[in-house]
Amino acid sequence: MKKTIDFFATYFLPVIVIGTVVVGCVLFLLENLPYDNDSIDVNFSREKVVISNKYLMSDELGKKITFDNEIKGTTGYVEFEVKSRVDGKVKYEVILLNEKSDSDIDLKFVKVYLTDSNDKAFKNYEVSNLPTYYDLRISESDASGKLLYSGYLKNKGSQKFRLRMWVSDTHEIIAQDKMFAINLKVNVK
Repeated sequence: MKKTIDFFATYFLPVIVIGTVVVGCVLFLLENLPYDNDSIDVNFSREKVVISNKYLMSDELGKKITFDNEIKGTTGYVEFEVKSRVDGKVKYEVILLNEKSDSDIDLKFVKVYLTDSNDKAFKNYEVSNLPTYYDLRISESDASGKLLYSGYLKNKGSQKFRLRMWVSDTHEIIAQDKMFAINLKVNVK
């Protein structure tokens, strides 16, 4: 009996341990394959948001902007969906690209609010003090843009978003029209 246990411990146990480690590594690599932008589809109600300083809003009012009550050129509302085309886990970033101009609104007054399609706020947007465009981090996948959201899609999954943007009511009232425009972009990381 002792010879059988010694034989098993010497030959089969190392094979089982090494095999388990190899299978685990292969499964990890398959789930985290590097994908490119062709592995996702993005559907926007529009890719560009333009807001102006004509109507200043409180956060309470800005969070309630809908497609029906949006005032074109003064408040921003966009719905979009990101869908995976592959089996596996795809990491992606939603990025805001500023279209700079001479008449830009100060970025510290441009409020940003991101929710899912049921108006449940995503992390960092559920706080009482909402971030401004200025507060958003620089994107890792595109240094010219600000990171709106970063997440994963698994096995041909999808995620729907609602983005609302407006000029804070703490902005001073001035006669000169100022604008702020961004383009939405989604990159696979």
